[in-house]
Amino acid sequence: MKPFQARATRLGILQSKVTLVFGQVLFLYVLGTIFLWVRTSEYLNQQSASLSDSQMPEYLMGRDYLLYKQWKDDTGYKAIDQSFQDRLARAAQYKKQMEPHKAKLDEIIQHAKDLIGANKRQEAINSLEQAIQQYHPSDRLMRELGSAYADSDRAKCVEWMEKLIDLFPEVTHVDLLQSFYERWEDHPNSIRSSQRAYKLSPSTNRLTRIITSCEKWNFWENYLELLPELVQEVRRSVNKDPPYTPIHVYNALHMPFTLEDVQKIAQAWARAVGAHKPKKYSYPEWDGKRKIKIGFVSPDFRHHAVGIQIVDFFRFFERSKVEIFCYDTWHQEEQDFIRDKLKVNCQHFDSFRGGVTSEQLADRIQKDEIDVLVDLALTTAGGRPDLFGMKPAALQIAWLGLASTTGMTEYDYIIGDKVSTPPQFDQWYSEKILSMPHSYHIFNHKYYYGMVAEPEDQLPHLFVPKPIPLKSKDHFIFCNFQNTERVGPLEFHAWMSIIKQVPGSIMVLKHHTDANAKQLSNTAEKYHINMNVSDPGFFRQPNRVAFMRGSGMDHVAVKSKVCDMYLDGHFYNGHSNGGDMLWGGVPGVTYPGVTMASRAVASFYTTVGIPEMIASSWEDYIHKAVKYATTHRHELMQMRKKLTMERENTPLFSVGLFARNFQKAAHTIMTRHHIDKLPPQRIQIESDPPYNPTR
Repeated sequence: MKPFQARATRLGILQSKVTLVFGQVLFLYVLGTIFLWVRTSEYLNQQSASLSDSQMPEYLMGRDYLLYKQWKDDTGYKAIDQSFQDRLARAAQYKKQMEPHKAKLDEIIQHAKDLIGANKRQEAINSLEQAIQQYHPSDRLMRELGSAYADSDRAKCVEWMEKLIDLFPEVTHVDLLQSFYERWEDHPNSIRSSQRAYKLSPSTNRLTRIITSCEKWNFWENYLELLPELVQEVRRSVNKDPPYTPIHVYNALHMPFTLEDVQKIAQAWARAVGAHKPKKYSYPEWDGKRKIKIGFVSPDFRHHAVGIQIVDFFRFFERSKVEIFCYDTWHQEEQDFIRDKLKVNCQHFDSFRGGVTSEQLADRIQKDEIDVLVDLALTTAGGRPDLFGMKPAALQIAWLGLASTTGMTEYDYIIGDKVSTPPQFDQWYSEKILSMPHSYHIFNHKYYYGMVAEPEDQLPHLFVPKPIPLKSKDHFIFCNFQNTERVGPLEFHAWMSIIKQVPGSIMVLKHHTDANAKQLSNTAEKYHINMNVSDPGFFRQPNRVAFMRGSGMDHVAVKSKVCDMYLDGHFYNGHSNGGDMLWGGVPGVTYPGVTMASRAVASFYTTVGIPEMIASSWEDYIHKAVKYATTHRHELMQMRKKLTMERENTPLFSVGLFARNFQKAAHTIMTRHHIDKLPPQRIQIESDPPYNPTR
């Protein structure tokens, strides 16, 4: 027994030592884990605060448009709360408790309304507050009290509406609060309320309104979580039988849809507006000898982005070969110098106001025996796709108004080019591509800016809230003058990354509205970008953002004096702005997508000879901007010199050359249709020699 007892004693001692060592190891492990957790938390907080460029979200690297969730984490935005079920059950119990008091509550509410109608709002409020103490909780009384406060005390209104929603989380209550925020023009809280309502009552239409409002006001809280939901909802809708789309094609072009998606959205939209109603018209024959009659339909024969670009276009056609008809469909008469000049340049200019139906206009086009009918509006405001759906001309072309397929086979062709509409994308266009030799776009800067005087003397007063230093060797100014609804979180993240890497850089954006400027300023502050232009130390700090008024189409000289480099939008390029910058000699960086709207500026840069400024990914976009603003600034200055010296001769700004090429395109499709008896197909137009006005 003694040897056994000795061994047991030694084993007990060993076990005690092992237990002690294990305890010490466990203690150190727990301590180390806590230390590591604390340090990791500190590191993550630092990363969230500094938004290091090395920690950019994966979707900004161009790998997948729908990898949006990381952006939320980087910017610290909160996810939507999903816990409502318990509160809904409790609300039902509260309502049941109030059922015996319905008649009394009706009396109290009517009395309060009578007092408000008699301009005794405070008495009504006092009456409702007393009633709430007696009949609590009553959703009807709280709702009435919140409404009573809406026009007198916003803070109290919100307080009572939030109490109401907390106790009775019903979509009608959230919608009411949202309507108050909208009335007060508090767009962020209006959108937040819409998001809460969507959580309570999900619907595609409600989600669509949220997304479009987020884009309109640059409010991106939860936007990148909800956007993929909308993309999937739209895809389901357009693939139903019959197809349906909750969004317009224009809105879709600002979102991460594929070309196939865009075509289906366009097709569903055309179906919804009843655009497919072909009539049995007869068309004039053509023997290849007589003049070709070309008709242009647009609501924008006025001081508008389209009107400005085409005002001189018509005077360069050879009148011995073509006859030009312009059908103005704007709903009201507007006398301006653009319309006056168009009336001179078009051989036949007729206005058709809102009272003229598309069928009546189609009959007029038939009477004029138009050979080629061109739509300059498509589905934009004032457009008449139903007119083209009637097929009043044998050959119909979509051009300029919206850089997208119409989704309608009644259009035989759409004007494109090798870059904006490359052959590999042909299947996603309902029309055949009539590919111009240079860019599909026309720019009339050479002639238009001889017609208007630019307000250069106003330059010191254009910035919000005070001027910024221009053309200083200590500063580099990036710019984007698109309407801010086209500025999305992807672009903004890239821009903030760029200016953080370029010392002394300033990002100048268009001052669209005070609300947009405020929201973008708040977002910039999340990147630790100084937005206080009134701060005396603002210009001594390395990174900042400013806003500029007067950045419209009549301010090209002003914009080009301000800007060193243009940073283009991605999903929807700056079409007019991109051309303005090039005319002003300002190079830029663009990252083309797959849609025509996202490839326009790449087409412009190819035409003017700076293809090196076309990026292949978000990473490349940021790299090029930083590179040419820092180590390769001399090359950027050479580009600027080249653009300025050659702008008079580049095809992008040669309206005469474009008109001759367009005339050649019309002759080509007429020959194919009437002489060769062949259906439409993709056609590449070869360029005429540079236009010589003495010919």
